[in-house]
Amino acid sequence: MIFAYRQIDNLLKLCYNVTQRNEVNIMSTVTIRLNQEEETFFKSYAQLTGQSLSSLFKKALERDIEDEYDLKIYKQAYAEYKADPETISHADFKKELGL
Repeated sequence: MIFAYRQIDNLLKLCYNVTQRNEVNIMSTVTIRLNQEEETFFKSYAQLTGQSLSSLFKKALERDIEDEYDLKIYKQAYAEYKADPETISHADFKKELGL
């Protein structure tokens, strides 16, 4: 029986509830499962930077999404350039826009 408890204890993961609020109401709660090592690491980093875990996770996820989106846009623009490599100067572009 002790072995079973140890197994269960080893399998338990911390569930950290991230709650987002705006001025009107609570919008959503997201559960993130962390093992002991991850919990210690993230809490230490949050304390080091003076951020809450919620803020830390949201900022990291937002950065990752923005980076992924930027890379996608870059690849599309580069593919367009390779298909038609004609370019114009910044000054000519401003003239076209009437600036």
